[in-house]
Amino acid sequence: MQHRMVFILLLLSSCTRTGGAHDARVADHPLISDQEATDSVADKSDAGVDILDVGNDGLADVTPVGDGLADLASDMRADGNDGNAQVCNATGWCWENPTPISNDIVSVWSDSQGESVAIDSTGMVLRIHAKGWELLRAPGGVTPTDIWGSSLSDLFVVGENGLVLRYDGVRWSAATLGTTTDLFGVGGSGPSDVHVVGKGGNAFHFDGASWAAIETNTGQTLYDVTSLSKTDAFAVGNKGAFLHYDGSTWTAIESSSTADLRNILATSSNDVLAVGLNGAIVHYDGLQLIPMASGIVAHLWGIESLAGNPYIVGNSTDCLVYEGGVWNRRPTGSPVGLLDVAVDSETSLIAVGQNGTLMAFADQRWRQRSEGVIETLHAIWQAASGESFVVGDRGTVLHSGPAGWVRHATGVTADLVAIWGASPTDVYAVGDDNTLLHFDGTGWQVVSHTLPAQALTGIWGSGPTDIYVVGNAGIVAHYDGTSWATSTVATVELSAIHGSSSSHVVAVGAEGMVLSFDGQSWTTLRSSGAVPLKTVWTSGPNDIVTAGGSGLLLTYNGTLWQQLAAASTIVAFRGLWCEGAARDCYLAGSSGHLIIFDRNSAIPQVVDIDTELRDVIGNSSGEIWAVGSKGAIIHRR
Repeated sequence: MQHRMVFILLLLSSCTRTGGAHDARVADHPLISDQEATDSVADKSDAGVDILDVGNDGLADVTPVGDGLADLASDMRADGNDGNAQVCNATGWCWENPTPISNDIVSVWSDSQGESVAIDSTGMVLRIHAKGWELLRAPGGVTPTDIWGSSLSDLFVVGENGLVLRYDGVRWSAATLGTTTDLFGVGGSGPSDVHVVGKGGNAFHFDGASWAAIETNTGQTLYDVTSLSKTDAFAVGNKGAFLHYDGSTWTAIESSSTADLRNILATSSNDVLAVGLNGAIVHYDGLQLIPMASGIVAHLWGIESLAGNPYIVGNSTDCLVYEGGVWNRRPTGSPVGLLDVAVDSETSLIAVGQNGTLMAFADQRWRQRSEGVIETLHAIWQAASGESFVVGDRGTVLHSGPAGWVRHATGVTADLVAIWGASPTDVYAVGDDNTLLHFDGTGWQVVSHTLPAQALTGIWGSGPTDIYVVGNAGIVAHYDGTSWATSTVATVELSAIHGSSSSHVVAVGAEGMVLSFDGQSWTTLRSSGAVPLKTVWTSGPNDIVTAGGSGLLLTYNGTLWQQLAAASTIVAFRGLWCEGAARDCYLAGSSGHLIIFDRNSAIPQVVDIDTELRDVIGNSSGEIWAVGSKGAIIHRR
């Protein structure tokens, strides 16, 4: 990233006016591994762009890979951020929660004049300004790691498998460096001085006309690079790797530190800071490299300077600032760890992080610009009126109406995993700790019951006086409008339930169990197999679709079970919805996949969302919604 501000370490600064430090930790950076540089990286069969060979003239061939024009949604959010456009991926799926997106935002660059550009873990590029954000259409199917630019019309993105993309203000183009190694850092001093570094000490330089490999004489993976001029650049990486470039040669700067370094800030040749794993901070004064005590064990991912003062963000929800000769922690108010930071203007910073988090710092305080819940969402139900309800971890309930998604107070902290309603004013949700809730149109109440299960896992009904609940003790409970009656119908956990009428209900569970209810009694339709079934949909006794772990997808025609070709054996299906008998089925699964299965051709279509999905639902108008981890609610019209 580009660093323009000069800092003096002994100046005092604070990240916020309020004190109080948090000790929260979040997971490691999703794209940067702590493993040795020699670790292998699995090849990806679809990089999303065509990488061309370098021509004999030494110039890097480029090929256009996408329209860079901002793709603004027609309906802007009316929440004060009047510039916020709904963000949609290349396949037409749009984020409704959180906004702008739920994917991790891994890197950000700013022109220091109030315009910033950030990139998420799937390659979507956001242009962020004072009024909000918009999408710069970029190619999907890539795994980016860093973004840098000399201007808003000259951006560079690097990533796995030798990915290098350049944006000229209109279009993205892919460049060939002659390598398929993973690239982690990009930085420069201008359009004719751009450095890229990556795995195994690989380094490349762009002089404005062509790319050239530059020997670094290190086998350590390099994660970040910055340049003050064509003859003065620095790079950092694993095991304390700290290198200087003089315009022709990279030279290692010796240090007693073996810390794995991830980000670097250089304001002059004799004032360079680098940060990394386990709270590592080192300072180079032009003569020697000196480790500094950070007082923190969280991984540190980003460093910038504002008005002469350094700021560090990382896997703590606090930032670090140098005060009185020591690094002190100050809360940012971010709900998760932050992965990068940039100078947005002379008086402000922008920071990005996990779960689509955007934070802004100005007037000595941090505020969150991204919006929405980030708890994992497990299930969605939609009324005939179009109103939708979503449930998730820690008692989360969201309700969509004219004003968009609104969070309901439930008074419980148990994870809610299934939901069904007879109408928007008669809705039930179930979950862990035997939790059963009811919504009457004005509020949620806990329903008192004696169901013998530790967790309730599924709910469905044909009407307000015919509701079924399943649980982990092999129980099925039925509500007739007055009271709950319980039956133990299996010896294994039941995971989901669905039906087409009061005389046709299907429940599925562990060990491939499938049970059918005809209005009088329960019958076992299937009870073999080691793979658990997690979701079920049915339009009648002769049309049952169920799915579960290891990509298992089964259909039943009233006589025979058929196993359909799995789209991927690593996908665990958790949610299922079909358009109707013998029509397309949508499956929500792990590994960031949404599977659309054509039951006539048995050919699956895989939509890469890069967020684990838990449930999916649609309507007769062809609209589809899916929900999942990181608070994701995505919608395709």
